[in-house]
Amino acid sequence: MRVIGGELRRRTLVAPHGSATRPSSDRLRETLFNILGDRVRSRGFLDLYAGTGAVGIEAWSRGARPVAWVESDAAALGVLRRNLNALGIAGTSVHAALVPRALAKVGAGWDFIFLDPPYDDIRAYAGFWSAMAQHPELVSADATVIIETRRGAQLGEISSGWRLARQHRVGDTWLNFFGRSL
Repeated sequence: MRVIGGELRRRTLVAPHGSATRPSSDRLRETLFNILGDRVRSRGFLDLYAGTGAVGIEAWSRGARPVAWVESDAAALGVLRRNLNALGIAGTSVHAALVPRALAKVGAGWDFIFLDPPYDDIRAYAGFWSAMAQHPELVSADATVIIETRRGAQLGEISSGWRLARQHRVGDTWLNFFGRSL
């Protein structure tokens, strides 16, 4: 696993052993950031269910500021912190908590939120959208929510005020882009 682009390009990342954490592939991250382009530069990026932190690290490498990660698994948190330290990424925040609880503490005005919960965990999607409804200040007016899913995954009921704007397939994985509905 490596950083695909930006100032940390080609630097390697570590991943935890076993199958408890499923890092987003290099190909998926490359596709995601090809779609987002320079829009991430100087904009807030929140990586939920961060695992190794690869997606947020990729955003940071491409100029996103601030960047924050949320992860509750102890092994994944250790790897995430190890990756950040090895890459010299400072001035960021890592929240060791379950996503719905962490969303009350991560601050306001995020421009991009990336969500990659364990596949098929419909409770994770429902908990996220519920927290978004309770904390509308979390996102900027033109925020984008990106949810990584397995093909055919059921995302549950999407919070009012949001709409599916785009889907992009990468192998058996889908990137689902949500924007504010007017």
